[in-house]
Order: sequence, then C-alpha cells, then structure tokens
Amino acid sequence: MEDCPLCTLHAISVISPVRKKVDITLGACTLRLTHPITGAVEASFPVASLARAFVLPTRGKVKPHWTVVLMSHDNPPRPTRSKSNTSPDHFQCIFGLDATCTSAMTVTRYEGPADNAEICKDPYPPKSLTRGAIDALLNCLPTSCPVFEPNPDTFRSNSKEQGIAAYRGAKEGTLWFLKQGLLGESKPCEFWALDDLKGGEAQGGEAVRLLSATGRTCSVFVTRKAAKEGKEKGVDSEQDEEEGDETEFGMVDGREQDNIREWVRKHRHLFGGHTQGGKDKGSTNGAPSSINAQGKGADEEEGDDVLRDSDDEDSDFEVSSSDGGSPSSESGGSGSDNDEGSGDEGGDEDEGARSESGSARSAEDDVGSDDEEEMDPKHHPLMRPGAMPRMSRTAMDVAVGMVVNDLIGGGGGRPKRTVEVDVDEEEEDELDE
Repeated sequence: MEDCPLCTLHAISVISPVRKKVDITLGACTLRLTHPITGAVEASFPVASLARAFVLPTRGKVKPHWTVVLMSHDNPPRPTRSKSNTSPDHFQCIFGLDATCTSAMTVTRYEGPADNAEICKDPYPPKSLTRGAIDALLNCLPTSCPVFEPNPDTFRSNSKEQGIAAYRGAKEGTLWFLKQGLLGESKPCEFWALDDLKGGEAQGGEAVRLLSATGRTCSVFVTRKAAKEGKEKGVDSEQDEEEGDETEFGMVDGREQDNIREWVRKHRHLFGGHTQGGKDKGSTNGAPSSINAQGKGADEEEGDDVLRDSDDEDSDFEVSSSDGGSPSSESGGSGSDNDEGSGDEGGDEDEGARSESGSARSAEDDVGSDDEEEMDPKHHPLMRPGAMPRMSRTAMDVAVGMVVNDLIGGGGGRPKRTVEVDVDEEEEDELDE
C-alpha cells in the first residue's frame, strides 16, 4: 500500500518522542515527524499501531492551550537502564498548540486519489482558533483509533479545571478522569480504561483507592487488572487481590477526594470489563441491568446493595423479635395449671429450636466473617507510605532516656519504694479466720 500523505501540520511544538518544532504528517501508513526546513525525518511510526488519541486542555497555562496525545498502547513499557522504551511498534506522540494563534500557521490537506491528489492549504491567521487544525489531523486517523476528550459533566475539579495535578514518582503530571477511564498525563502517558481496572462492581473500591495522612494532600492508587483475572473460574479471592499492577499518584490536593469518590461511584459498575460471569450489574455498552430496567439507576442500585447487605446482617435478630410474642401466648393459656404446663413445654421446645437455628446461623456468619477479615499484612492501610507519622531522632532519644531513667533510677537518685510485709501477722490472721 502506498503511503500517501493525508494531512500536515506545520511548525508544531512536539514534546515526545523529540522535543522540537517539526512538521507532523499523517499518511495512509505512517506518522512522520520531519524538520520544517530541511525535511529530514526525525521520527516515523506506523499508523496501524495507533490505539487512542486524546485532546486535552493544558493545565496550568495562563493562556488557553491544547495538548494532543497519540498512543499506541495504554500501558507503556517500563524503561530500563540498558535501553529506552521507544520502539517502532510502541510509541507516543505528544504535541501542543495555543488555542488562539499567536502567529500565522498553515494546515495542508491532500484530497483525491494518491497518484493525483489535490493539495489544499488552509491558512490560520493570528488570533484565529486552532481547534480546527487539530480536528483536521485527527479526522484522518483510522477508525480503530478513537479520540477521547474530557467533559466537565463527567468530572469537575475544585480548581475549575478538568484535570488535577498529581505526581508520579518525582515527575509532576495531570490526572484526567474521563468517561472512558483514567489518563495519567506525564512522560510517558498511561491510560486505564474502565475495562482494564481491577475487579467489577464488587471490587470497584479497590481499583481506585485514596489514602490521606493529613487531609491536605492525598495519594490516588490505580490498579490495573491482571491479564488472567476473570478468565479463570474458581480462583481464590486472596490471589485476585494480589494480582494487578498498582500505580500511585501522590501530592493530590485533598479537596479533590470527594470529586474522585463521586467519579468512582458513577463508574465502578463498569470496572473490570464484566468478566465475572454476569455478576457485574453493568453491561459492556452501558445498558442498564434488570434492576435498572425497573426504574432504578446505577447509583441507586449501589445504595440498594448496601441496604440489602445491612438487612442480611440484621436477619440474625429476627429470633429476638419473634420471642416478643411468646408472653402473650403464655398469658392467654393461664386458665388452668395443665394449660400453663403444656404452654411452657411448647414454648421451651420452640425456644430450643430457635436457639439451635440461631446458633447455626451465627456459626455460618462467624465463618464468613473470618474469611472476610483475613487480609495480607502488606495490604494493610498502616503499611502504606505516609500512613504513620515519622518521629524525629530527638524525640526518640528523649523517650528512650525517660524509659531508662525509670528502669535504673539514674540521674536524680530517687530512693526506691520498698514495701515490707509481716508474714507472721498474715499467717495469724488466716488461722483466726
């Protein structure tokens, strides 16, 4: 297949894979980055490997700015010391444009057949909007590469921006909560689709977790579903908890916790790709479940689950409520001694049966609670970084010195208290008694 060009953006500032101004040409087979003057190819990637594209309003800019991200894979490979994470089949192209042109720019489009294509140049004078130029390039992408964009109705930040600042390690980036998943914008970018997040609705809270030690800042932990999770049946739940790749985004503003929890509450029924044999209540295309079809939304349904769980726990106390009616039956049979005796015997039998059923039920609940309470120590919240405050060395020395002084009585030379006991007097008292 001939690699005929489709669209070219001229003199665009690129962040990755190179950091310079280049011409971006999208062809039928390749995406090429060329020098704007010499035409030398800086980088080239196959178009067929493109998986997703994102158009993001750049956070932290004084003037409105657009950031465009083209990704071949959601989960980029981890770089090693021996070689980098760039390859022809695994790449990311990140570039930016001011929302309003500061200087004149041109977009070249190629229309018609490859052998006789018509070249059309669209000028963008200063102070004109550049979103049309971005759309001209993205419209030439194959259908296998969808374009995603944040929506304020899906996630709203307290800072009036659609993304929130987050650190991944020592690198500052932006965390975007989209309708299709989460995007960690940094270098490199990583995307967690809703289907790739660990667990379904029952484990949605573990896919996106929040941890805050002070309340002023928090950390967001995102867990990607393991490749074999959901495909094997009968896997132990403890093994499922250990599976998956967890990523931490730190130094997130603590005021964003409610907004993040709201996003999780709305989308948690889509986590995990519904691979638990129909146990998840959501559908792959977002269609309502059978309960939703009766007039309940996904949010109300989650509240109903909590209520149903509490009702199941309260069912253990139904025995005590039914026992409340036994006095009336006994009082009703108080006409004769024989009736009272028979009524007492019948009540004892009923109480014995109820107590046996209650004990059996409590035994089952104890077994279930023991299973639920088992947790790997490494997953305990107190073992997370930042969960326990650090004690300075000075405070530690003071505490140790106080304990040593109390044990050996050093320093002040305080006399130790002694208690003398007259053994003979205690023995005489015992004999008198």
